[in-house]
Amino acid sequence: MDIALSSDYASSNALFPVYSAMRIIDIKDAKKHLGQLVEEAANGDSFIIAKAGKPLVKVIAFSPSERPAKSRLGFLQDLTRVPDLDKSVE
Repeated sequence: MDIALSSDYASSNALFPVYSAMRIIDIKDAKKHLGQLVEEAANGDSFIIAKAGKPLVKVIAFSPSERPAKSRLGFLQDLTRVPDLDKSVE
């Protein structure tokens, strides 16, 4: 799929030269072609979504190594001890 970019987006590359090598897609076009764009990003073709010519987000493929670590809730459970306050102190 090749989404045609208006002249506004071509000129926005001059304003944001760091993004000039990356495809910039208007948010309205991204909404229309979301499924196809997500598939392209998953295959390594990253792009930027812009609104009114201003870059908003960069869409890149998700890497399995970026998955969040397992929850560590309760990891100190075996290292703590709560005193029994019901017993009388002798």
